[in-house]
Amino acid sequence: MSAQRDLTLAARSELPVLISARSGRVRSEYARAIHETSERGGDPLITIRCDGGNGHAREATDQMREQLAAACHGSVFLDRVDTLTPSGQGELFSLIERLSRRRAPRGGDRLPAVRLISGSRHSLLRLVAAGRFREDLFYRLNAIHLIDPGQ
Repeated sequence: MSAQRDLTLAARSELPVLISARSGRVRSEYARAIHETSERGGDPLITIRCDGGNGHAREATDQMREQLAAACHGSVFLDRVDTLTPSGQGELFSLIERLSRRRAPRGGDRLPAVRLISGSRHSLLRLVAAGRFREDLFYRLNAIHLIDPGQ
């Protein structure tokens, strides 16, 4: 299949998309193309780098919580999910679980409906096999997997 056809099919779905590409530019372009051609294209696309400059996801998950209101009904692009620490992977998994139920924690605000798009420089499947990435998180992010043909 061509990259354009894959992007079009991903845009038509509401399922989470995982983009595997070494180039950050390619990952960003794919995420933007999916978002802009989807039904959510008129709503915001919020990009969050999960490496936070230090490989910890606490900053990314805190930033994501803060920006959910801004992304309401839009898309969130979580770039560099392959750099998350084990604790960061757990935090992100918990947040995705809450988003999928769109329920708030006790006493919290209701979470908005957003589309998840994630990007990785490395094969998450290989990281799962090596015990360096949570399998349950991999399956949450990998409903549709797009691989840069230049990789």
